[in-house]
Amino acid sequence: MLRLVAIDLDDTLLCPNGTISRRVQDAVQAVRDAGVLVTLATGRMYQSALPFAQQLSLDLPLITYQGALIKTTQTGEVWRSLQIEKDILVHLLRFLEQKQVHINLYVGD
Repeated sequence: MLRLVAIDLDDTLLCPNGTISRRVQDAVQAVRDAGVLVTLATGRMYQSALPFAQQLSLDLPLITYQGALIKTTQTGEVWRSLQIEKDILVHLLRFLEQKQVHINLYVGD
């Protein structure tokens, strides 16, 4: 029995123009009406995913930052927050700079 559906945003839930189609909205609602829990699981930041969850009236925690932050949509309660220790991060950034790769860095509170 299916109990939970976790949906990615980019190239999955969202249209190329960054919106959720009516057909997808209806499909998500049909899944919820069948008693299945639905949430979002994305590499995006929480604040970027939240409006889509609100549009779909999702009230489960969102899985964001590739799973590093799991936070509720209603109360903002943090269920999981993984951070890299500063000394490890410095070594990692130096290594990646030597490899000349693109780096995205998210700094939290």
